[in-house]
Amino acid sequence: MKNVFFLSGLILTSFMLTGCLATGQQGSHTSSSGQDTTVQPFQSDRTATEAERRRVKRDRGGAPEEPARPRERETPAESAVGTNCTGGKIWMNNRCECRSNFYWNERLNQCRPVATCSPGKQFDREIDGCVASCTGGKIWMNNRCECRSNFYWNERLNQCRPVATCSPGKQFDREIDGCVASCTGGKIWMNNRCECRPNFYWNERLNQCRPVATCPPGKRFDREIDGCVAK
Repeated sequence: MKNVFFLSGLILTSFMLTGCLATGQQGSHTSSSGQDTTVQPFQSDRTATEAERRRVKRDRGGAPEEPARPRERETPAESAVGTNCTGGKIWMNNRCECRSNFYWNERLNQCRPVATCSPGKQFDREIDGCVASCTGGKIWMNNRCECRSNFYWNERLNQCRPVATCSPGKQFDREIDGCVASCTGGKIWMNNRCECRPNFYWNERLNQCRPVATCPPGKRFDREIDGCVAK
């Protein structure tokens, strides 16, 4: 009889142990230290990092991160900077220009520095160098100071003057710096009419002004023959 009771208790104990093991497998696994070791679903490192960053920002009370704005398109002026300017020019005043103390040299097709010249000389952009200081409107040409093309030197005014274009029937007279009636035969405009200049006379036979020659002693100048004759 004692054997029957002992066998029944053993069976009951085995049944209870089996039930406890099944219940433990269905629950959360707990490590020896008491921490939860439940297996979590797979999650990529990038997703976990972004999720953690959002959680930390939310916990700190920070504002949500704004999406990146698209880059604005450059204006024509911005795109021209350093791209369309050539010959040493830079973008200034909405156009390509030579920088301060530089000038545009058409012959060299580039910006050139304006040199500082020594006393008595001046910088000439035509030759890109220093030349003697010319006055009265003259410029440095042919290794000397001259009036530029279509200008002449007026001794009375002490300056270069433009040669005017006169109307038909008139000509430019440098003596009066203006247009006068067209004089022929060597005459010039004087006293409001065409005359031969001093020490010249009008020769009717030759139809031109002729010089009054200086004759040797004992002779005189004869305008009829345009030469010297005995007195």
